[in-house]
Amino acid sequence: EISFNGESFIRSDTLFKFYDVPRIMTVMPSTVSIRDPTQVHIVGVNFNNPETVTYRIRNTIIKPTTRNENEMLIVTPIFDEAENFTEYLEISLNGIDFESSGKMFEFLEPPIISEVEPPFIHESRNMAIKVLGKGFFMSNLLSCVLQTEYQRISLTASYLTSEVIECTLPEFQQRLPSIVEVSISSFGQVLPSDP
Repeated sequence: EISFNGESFIRSDTLFKFYDVPRIMTVMPSTVSIRDPTQVHIVGVNFNNPETVTYRIRNTIIKPTTRNENEMLIVTPIFDEAENFTEYLEISLNGIDFESSGKMFEFLEPPIISEVEPPFIHESRNMAIKVLGKGFFMSNLLSCVLQTEYQRISLTASYLTSEVIECTLPEFQQRLPSIVEVSISSFGQVLPSDP
């Protein structure tokens, strides 16, 4: 309703909808890359009218790629920061009024692989390999990825230091090709080794 004198009100045709405040329960992964877009799975409640829900990180507006009343997928933006940083994820039901979700992202430089030890193997028999490089970090998504011409094998990795992770090769049922590309996955995406 609208009034010009504060006493006589006229009803307008504009309707306001009031919703409960959205609450984010989980964000996976919460550690993401500064340099590469990372897909993030968000689970929460009160995502009423999911078509208008938007997110913001450091004044960058993010629209979900997939959405419903309880789950959304977003892709994190790329930042030109020189150093790693942490930032709260903000949420809005109308794309204008944002508030902190209480969930924080850690933006990190992507790890770099320099070499794999040993560089040659004859047969696996549950053999452990070490991946050397820099910028490794503990993550429940940390894994080694073996890529052959015909298949991709993902193995759980053990974090040893920021420069070393270890993976145990399974006992392969068939002979592997002469060259296997080894990569790691830290953010839920594959990070290839340097040639």
